[in-house]
Amino acid sequence: MTTPRCYARFSSSFKDACLIALAVTVVVLSALFVGSGNAAEVSLVTVQPGDTGQALVNPDMGWTMHFYSNIPENYGSKLEPSDTIEDFPGLSTVYLRVPWAFLEPEEGRFNWALLDTPAQRWIARGKRVAFRVTCSENWMRFATPEWVKNAGAKGTFYKFGEGPSEKGDSWDPDFADPVFLGKLERFLAAMAARYDGNLNVAFVDVGTFGLWGEGHTFMSSQVPAGRTLAIVKQHIDLHRKHFPRTLLCINDDVAGHDRQTDISPRPTTRCRRASPCAMTASSSSRRRARGITRRWRRRSGRSGR
Repeated sequence: MTTPRCYARFSSSFKDACLIALAVTVVVLSALFVGSGNAAEVSLVTVQPGDTGQALVNPDMGWTMHFYSNIPENYGSKLEPSDTIEDFPGLSTVYLRVPWAFLEPEEGRFNWALLDTPAQRWIARGKRVAFRVTCSENWMRFATPEWVKNAGAKGTFYKFGEGPSEKGDSWDPDFADPVFLGKLERFLAAMAARYDGNLNVAFVDVGTFGLWGEGHTFMSSQVPAGRTLAIVKQHIDLHRKHFPRTLLCINDDVAGHDRQTDISPRPTTRCRRASPCAMTASSSSRRRARGITRRWRRRSGRSGR
């Protein structure tokens, strides 16, 4: 499993790579047989994969379709129940990104159906799912559940694009506050008990710090730059603790919005871009994906529509 690769990568040398890998494997196995005293001759078998003309989805690569992207009513959730977008070439992963408050509206009461119901729809078609849980959204008052604030977690209201304000419409926790982190850890433990190590889960985003889970706060509560790195590490480590069998990734905006990444992620955690190639399920997105596939076929001399 790997990062939320929304990049459509189709290698024109894939066949050659397959043949080389297969040949090496056969040679190694042959050496093992001979080395073990097996006198039987081992024949080299060459396999020529057929070209179906379809977009190739390598493991952990391909397009990612945003079913939920913060606001549940947006993107893929607008699809008809029968639409599994089989006409979307190269689609490998369906992304579910929602606020924590939607998944734990009351302490200890979890709404896993918000993830499980759409996940089954795509898993049944051979796709995998990925999750991000956010704690800061500018379109709702409490992305972190309000009961966390009421339990004593420190935080601030803010005006989107302006910064902290007592008259702001949205609340950010202090992302390093012990009460907040304690409640968050218990939530992550419950989420991991349900999803960690599930082969249908491609990855989990470390999305509990910053606006939209993207690791920046310059448009929201404006966490001082000097505090950011230590807070990011705390959130990464919480996810590593509870998701040891699941690939973790993090948005490279943790280095600063629209800046080059200069923060080295923790081991087993990968950085990724902020979904520049992620696709919705709209007809224009499907046409774009098909167009990229057609151009790749023309350049590589592949057949197919």
